[in-house]
Amino acid sequence: MTRTLLLAATIFLFLVLNGCGCEQSGYKELPSPDGQYVVIERETNCGATDPFGTAISVRSRQPRLGIAWLGFPSKRVFLADVSLRNTRVAWLDNRDLQIVCTDCEKYGIAERVEGWRGIKVKFDVGKAGKGVF
Repeated sequence: MTRTLLLAATIFLFLVLNGCGCEQSGYKELPSPDGQYVVIERETNCGATDPFGTAISVRSRQPRLGIAWLGFPSKRVFLADVSLRNTRVAWLDNRDLQIVCTDCEKYGIAERVEGWRGIKVKFDVGKAGKGVF
């Protein structure tokens, strides 16, 4: 009896906890014209209560201290509750990046960074302000 109850509780918890997470539903990479940096766009889908979120990061192609296993420096420069299809990213040149977001006025922006390591980020997001996240 105790074993059956424990098994049932374990299965229940597994199903409940497994269904509560977000999943990555979109991914794009866009290298800079000189190949020194790459923009990474990630879309997450968290279900009906918080459907989409898009994060845009800039990552250096040069490893930390020249050693690959130390990883590659990166910085998230944009985060909003919109779908990936509502954003457009373009390198204007080797150090200037443009991020365009439609529907950001409606949902707001959680994070917006205008520069990192000599990269300047320009935003076209209408009158979007920081939303409630």
